Amino acid sequence: MVKISACVIVKNEEKNIKDYLKRIGAVADEIVVVDTGSTDGTRRVAEQAHVKVYDFLWRDDFSAAKNFALGKATGNWILFLDADEYFTDESTALIRKNIAAIEKNVKIFMCKLTNINERGKSAKSVYVVRGFRNDSKLRYKGKVHEQLFFDDREITDIAVMSDVEIYHTGYQKNIEEKLRRNLMLMNKDIAENGDNPRYYSAIADCYYGLGDYNKAIVFARKFIKSGLRAVGGENQVFYTLISAMRLSGKNSEEILAVLDKYGKSNLYGKMNSEKLSDSEKEKSDIFISACVIVKNEEKNIQRYLKYMLPLANEIIVVDTGSTDNTRDIARNTGVAVYEFTWCNDFAAAKNFALDKAKGKWIIFLDADEYFPKEDGVKLVEYVNGHDADSAVDAVVCRLTNIDADRNDEFIGSFYQLRIFRNSSDMRYVGKIHESLQGKNGKIIKIVVLKDNINIMHTGYSSSVMREKAERNLSLLEKEIADNGETPKHYAYLADCYYSMQDYERVISYSKKFIDSGMNMIGAETNVYMRLIDGLILAKHSNGEIIEAIELAVNKFPDVPDFLFMKSFFLFKKQRYKETEEYLSRAFNLWRTGEKPVTSSTMPRLLSNVYETAGALAQLKGDFPKAVNYFIKSLKENRYNVSSFNGLYKNIGKKNSNLIIKTLDKIYSTNTKDMTFLLKMLGQYTLGLVFLHYCDLFQDKCGTDISEEYILLARKEYIAVSDFLVKELVDKYKKLMLEALINKDVNKYETIYAILPEVYKRIFNQGIESFN
Repeated sequence: MVKISACVIVKNEEKNIKDYLKRIGAVADEIVVVDTGSTDGTRRVAEQAHVKVYDFLWRDDFSAAKNFALGKATGNWILFLDADEYFTDESTALIRKNIAAIEKNVKIFMCKLTNINERGKSAKSVYVVRGFRNDSKLRYKGKVHEQLFFDDREITDIAVMSDVEIYHTGYQKNIEEKLRRNLMLMNKDIAENGDNPRYYSAIADCYYGLGDYNKAIVFARKFIKSGLRAVGGENQVFYTLISAMRLSGKNSEEILAVLDKYGKSNLYGKMNSEKLSDSEKEKSDIFISACVIVKNEEKNIQRYLKYMLPLANEIIVVDTGSTDNTRDIARNTGVAVYEFTWCNDFAAAKNFALDKAKGKWIIFLDADEYFPKEDGVKLVEYVNGHDADSAVDAVVCRLTNIDADRNDEFIGSFYQLRIFRNSSDMRYVGKIHESLQGKNGKIIKIVVLKDNINIMHTGYSSSVMREKAERNLSLLEKEIADNGETPKHYAYLADCYYSMQDYERVISYSKKFIDSGMNMIGAETNVYMRLIDGLILAKHSNGEIIEAIELAVNKFPDVPDFLFMKSFFLFKKQRYKETEEYLSRAFNLWRTGEKPVTSSTMPRLLSNVYETAGALAQLKGDFPKAVNYFIKSLKENRYNVSSFNGLYKNIGKKNSNLIIKTLDKIYSTNTKDMTFLLKMLGQYTLGLVFLHYCDLFQDKCGTDISEEYILLARKEYIAVSDFLVKELVDKYKKLMLEALINKDVNKYETIYAILPEVYKRIFNQGIESFN
């Protein structure tokens, strides 16, 4: 008689555990749940289902947790699935019958595991071990990607249930987090117990999933060289190797040369044919097509593809004349690449891409834009949710500009239409700053996603802004020359001149656009911000700046950015009561108000907002509140000099340990932070706090601090005096020697004036000797 125990390891699986228990209960006679530290309702759900839950103290070791579960199982066969896995309905009816038919000398069985993507469609299938006899000699090994061993020996006799399938729903959820966790556990195990070739294939998969294709290649080849096999997926490591080589820019000849060494060149053609047949199957069911226009985007295209491949059923790359590796990188990933002869018309290129797309929905980003993984998953869920809604043709979401040259520093954000139905009645219009417009009387019905779904855009990074602005300006000037200048050009011209630092023209075109009465949908406030920034950077009077801010406040009374700007300038004019009023309104709108669907620079302004609040609290004598605001300001921008000064004036006379504890909450031990801290502290004190960060700087950054500063901090004043005298003597000698060697008569008089008497006599003798 077959008795089946089902074992599962859980942590915060509240969303999955109920379904798991229901489905596995149809197969198993006993369920063993081992909880490794859940903080949600996992335990409650299991106990309500009358399942015993065992606690296990997690210690970064999946084998230890699984072996603990095996020790609790009483069945003669064990099924070990994850909480996000379940047998298909057809398979559930076959499990017990198949197990009864397994030969006595066979201890484990494999079945097909199919990953299910966020739309419920199968994404990838492999064969995995999920069932085995309950034998005390059968135990897991490996802290992560654990494998079953019998009496510490590898198992070779395995039954295969080709008619049994498991669905795995966790394939896309928190995938990057899981990969980083697994990589950390494997590296930790290797550091503690020595190299383990069994990990190489899994390490290659982790690096591949994280986009480090070169390391994926290294570890895939190391696994192949080791001679080990991945049971149930012997060719998987070769597929990882092929894909990683493609994405790292290797061509077909290079890939085939490597595969030939292992006698696996046939896999290259097989992989390509599988991709082709898969795409043919999906043609009638393509849901999302991702389109992108490229030219010399080799620096961006890999990241674009990394984030877009999990979201789209097909990717259309339209190349307008690349001379770098952009096309090869895209083709080697298996996406469709089309050539388009550039004709100074972005709308024409984009419409060409739309004609190639077969999906029901289009995602049209630039190559320097991407959805972070979690945001991408949410987006697909939203699109699925609106697919049946005939009142929605397009989706607008927030686009956030970040500066990749400055550690992804926030620049600003606004709302853009980048997701829409694939309809011949919607096409792009405009040679530059093209927009999607309805044709044949079509009115595009839009829904705005206000949740935290962001398109990240690196195209305004410092290193590329000017080049793009000059290109766009050239196209605008050509369009104006052909068709005349109209109000719709003014805002775009202001943007171009802003990137080119021609602030007087920024002011001029911003005013022209505002006076025209036109609006930029999703970025209505942008031109007002350009006007204010232009006036500030062109050093116009405070009166003109305040006038522009008041214009913006009157136009957009619910936008916190302008309310804060007004409070900032009111503070400079010492109108403190009004400052507090406007600052309070800005705070309330930012914290609790509904965020307007328009451009915003508020995250970039927050450091100054808190700085102003701190200065106001200081004036009112509320020093604890002032300290709190200055700390908040520095957490937004650690290098805000005014906020540091405000903070240190309040805490500088406190206990040294308290000062250090406060600063440690704000600053890390990297070179930039330490350099800033020492520069600022040097203006206030050379005492224990300064000495603490000197030691930290030298220890963490390997950089020497000037000796006299350390001596001063230690109050060794005689030693400081001796050090400075020696330094001064060396400088006198150097000055005299350089002047004498060069016979620089013009410098003699200047040097003579600064030398002490004894050195004047030596210098005179030197002049006589040299002459």
